[in-house]
Parts: sequence; C-alpha cells; structure tokens
Amino acid sequence: MSALLQIKDLDIELRTQKSAYKVVEDINIEIGRKQTYGIVGESGCGKSLTAMSIMGLLSNPPLRVGRGEIIFDGRCDLLKLTGEKMRKIRGKEISMIFQEPMTALDPLFNIESQVVEVLRFHSNLRENEMKETALEMLKKVGIPRAESIMKEYPHQLSGGMLQRIMIATALICNPKLLIADEPTTALDVTIQAQILDLMNELKNSYDTSVIMITHDLGVIAETCDRVAVFYGGQVVEEADVVTLFHNTAHPYTFGLLKAVTSLGDKNKGLYSIPGVVPSADKMPKGCRFAERCGKRLDICMDTAPGLIEIEEGHKCRCWLHERGYSNG
Repeated sequence: MSALLQIKDLDIELRTQKSAYKVVEDINIEIGRKQTYGIVGESGCGKSLTAMSIMGLLSNPPLRVGRGEIIFDGRCDLLKLTGEKMRKIRGKEISMIFQEPMTALDPLFNIESQVVEVLRFHSNLRENEMKETALEMLKKVGIPRAESIMKEYPHQLSGGMLQRIMIATALICNPKLLIADEPTTALDVTIQAQILDLMNELKNSYDTSVIMITHDLGVIAETCDRVAVFYGGQVVEEADVVTLFHNTAHPYTFGLLKAVTSLGDKNKGLYSIPGVVPSADKMPKGCRFAERCGKRLDICMDTAPGLIEIEEGHKCRCWLHERGYSNG
C-alpha cells in the first residue's frame, strides 16, 4: 500500500534583506496509512516548520520552501496547490492540533461557533445537523456537560478541556492525517496521560494517520510506530520506535535518552546535552552536532555526513557509522 504522505528533499529557507538561510534541509519522510509517526528534537530543530509546510501555513515572507515535494495520498503535491485548493484539504483531509490551545482558539467566539465553523466550511450539513455533530464530537472526546460547554468561551475553560476541544475540532471531518504539534506541552502530567490515551483511542476509531511532534521521548514511546530525530533542521536518525530505543545509533539520540533516564537516578544529577542548537546563520561546516558531541572525529568538523541506512529501516547521519566505527 502506498504511503499517505511523502516528504521528498524538503528545504525551508529563512530570507532576510541580506541573505537566505536553510532552517530545514533535505527532509525525506514517509508516513504510512493508519501510522503514528513521531518527530522529536529540541526546540529550534525544525519540527514545527516542517509541519507548517505540510499545512501550507509558513509565513511567507520571511519563510519559504526552497525545494522539495510533499505528496499527499498519492494524488497531489501540496506545495503546488493554489490557496483555494489547499483550503479544501486543510481542516478536512489534513488537520492540526497546535501547541497552545488557549491561543489557537478565538477568545471572541464561543466553543460551538468554533467547532461548527469547520463543518460549515467543509460539509453540506444543515445548521441543526452541524450543531448535533459538534455536540456528539465533544462527547466523544470526554467533555462533561457538553451542551453547556458549547455556549462557553475559551477563557472559561481549563487547558485540558481546551485541548480536548482542539482534538474534537481537528477530527470532526474524519481527516486522513492529523498533525499534533506538542499537544501535551502546556498540560500537567495527569492531563497529559489522559490526552495521549484519548488520541490513541480516537486514532484507531477514525483510521487516521498521526504525526506526533514533541521533545518528549516518553510521548514517542507511548504513541508512535516510527520516529525521526531532528537536529539543526535535519533528520539525524530514523527508525521504528523499538529500534530507536534499544539500538540507538546517533550520539544526539543517545543524549536525549540519557537526559530522560537520568530523571530516575537519585545518585546523579540531571543530565543535559552540553551546548545549544546552532542558529540558522551559524550552522557548522561539517556535522551540525559536532561541537556538542563527545565522540566526534576530525572529519566531523569539516565534512557533513549523509543520512545512510545502517540496517534495514534504520537510518543515521553520523561519520561513526559511515566509517564503520561503533558508538558503543
């Protein structure tokens, strides 16, 4: 069966008056049907920009796609669609849950009007049918007293409730692809677990593919089938979720995992990867992770490694593997 979404050779540029910088480079990803695909990495690695390019929501200027293709459902390149054609897909066939539900919802309109708006744009239902559909969807995502919640405004509801409403809005047209951009970041731990359980349940009910964007490897482990690790605007490792956790290849992925596992070690301090993600205008000449890597070779500083397949279905961008070394 063909992939639902194929991202091929995607570059995203940040243009200024004086120059242009690649903030996302050479992204090649395939998302299967009914698959949950994770994208993980620190802030500033290009995760959200990649998602925004899929949705056609890059702020142009200053951002633009420099090259590449995003093939959806085997029938069209999303990057070549007109604004009108993209609007027919966005919200109906591809939906997105944004990071901050409080800012994603309009404070001037009640919940009913905002959920119904999607149906008004993408369906031929009558007004009373749209309201009934919206009410039923709110109940499906676990909203208590849904009838009264429909009449309330975003500022009257908790973060967890707002996130459930965002999920309901995103799924109400039964999309083929749901992009969840840090869907649990603003929530406390208990509510995070409830939202993740809800998303897993609804994904299976609606046969929807999901792109889960997060910096939390715990979320990846709980929800994803396959995962790409982003660093400096590139994919540095890609594998199925079991392989990524048990046969980790890239030093950056090792660092992310070590930071998580150090949380449970009372005898040692919390581990963090030294340094910061380089900015787009100061990308290193060689490997983008080299300056923060404790296993770098001389070649890492001068020559950028390619993303190679080190075993079936497992790719890594690291000279340690290209030269036959082992990370240990």
